[in-house]
Amino acid sequence: MTAAGLVVGAQGAGMAVVTLAVVVRGPLGRPGLLAVTGLGVAGLGLLGLGLTPSAPGAVAAGLVMGVGSGIFAAHIAPLVLAVAPESHLSRVQALLVLLQSLALLLMNNVLGAVADLASPRAAVLTCALATTAVGMWGLASRALRTDRTGLAPS
Repeated sequence: MTAAGLVVGAQGAGMAVVTLAVVVRGPLGRPGLLAVTGLGVAGLGLLGLGLTPSAPGAVAAGLVMGVGSGIFAAHIAPLVLAVAPESHLSRVQALLVLLQSLALLLMNNVLGAVADLASPRAAVLTCALATTAVGMWGLASRALRTDRTGLAPS
């Protein structure tokens, strides 16, 4: 198996472990805070992937990216759906999927252009910067940091 396959596999494993933990245990805390923290963790994994010179380092970075992505995904969608009116759940979920797909379509082309014009490393580091910046932007939101939607009262 090539190093790229191992990195993708490690990323998938990280996401699966977090998803299973949430399925078994339930929400892991404040969903908004965990979602933006997950973005920060994924950004650190991307930074590691962009800077590591070795295959084992890249696999470890992939695992960190997967854990961060899993934390984000397992907490942001339920947070959004928990505040959506029950009569509009399917519409809100469809909109979430559309926005995720459009972002992927746009960024694949942008990162491909960066990789072509500069280097693949520059594209990965650009992605690391963007992911971390969005996570930091989310941390600036008091509503995301403190929201306890969907959690039992403490």
